[in-house]
Amino acid sequence: FLQIVFCIRTVKNHRVSLLLDEKPEKSAKVFDFLKDKGYNLHVPCRGIGKCVRSGRTTWVEECFDMKTLKAIVAKYNATSLILRILVGLIVGAVLAVLVPGAGWLEEFGNLFVGALKGIAPVLVFVIVASALAQGTSKLDRRFGTVIWLYMLTTFLAAAIAVITSFLFPQTIVLAEAAESEVVPQGLGEVLSTLLTNFVANPISALLNGNYIGILFWACLFGLAMKKYGTESTKVFLANTADAVSQIVRWIINLAPFGIMGLVYTNVVNNGLS
Repeated sequence: FLQIVFCIRTVKNHRVSLLLDEKPEKSAKVFDFLKDKGYNLHVPCRGIGKCVRSGRTTWVEECFDMKTLKAIVAKYNATSLILRILVGLIVGAVLAVLVPGAGWLEEFGNLFVGALKGIAPVLVFVIVASALAQGTSKLDRRFGTVIWLYMLTTFLAAAIAVITSFLFPQTIVLAEAAESEVVPQGLGEVLSTLLTNFVANPISALLNGNYIGILFWACLFGLAMKKYGTESTKVFLANTADAVSQIVRWIINLAPFGIMGLVYTNVVNNGLS
């Protein structure tokens, strides 16, 4: 038997809910009867609203319109991500000026950054491993290009960061004195550190965000899976990569809220100037 909670709107816009312990076909007859009596079926509202049960009838003081919620979500997803991020920037700055004491807004930024940091190493590993495990020789050659592009963009990102820091200098007040580290004394020491990062423990590389080590072990794992993995295993690896990619899309889709929290924190601490 199917237990259904339906929300019905009368012609006077009063909302009631009927709890029916009936089979689907009997429920359909009940709704046809109600429609003939002038009632309009609203939306399912199981467990939503403050209910007071009286016999087989449950009166709902507030019934959340699920269709409206779905329409809002659809409109949000249909809007350009860049536009949503711009709105998040503006809203974060405005809230920082109006309600600077609302510290809970900072958690949006912390959660967003934490989610990206947490999923990014896993994403790199599974995508690289899956691409190599299922790739042809043509794909493998393209993959070499991807590695060089990764190294190039990493260098460009570092160069842009340094140039920007000189063009727009910022004063940062540290809560604790930074511990000085030994500066590399030569190219040999730099190469030694680089090679050490290559062969770092793969679990440690994932936990610490050591992307050089992640790429190295992902390449080895993908090549080994290409040679020894069965088709079902390769399909599982591809499905895992697709699932992780979808998680990243969900996180990026919430970027406006994360950006709002980050901007709020920055404006509260440093001001609009």
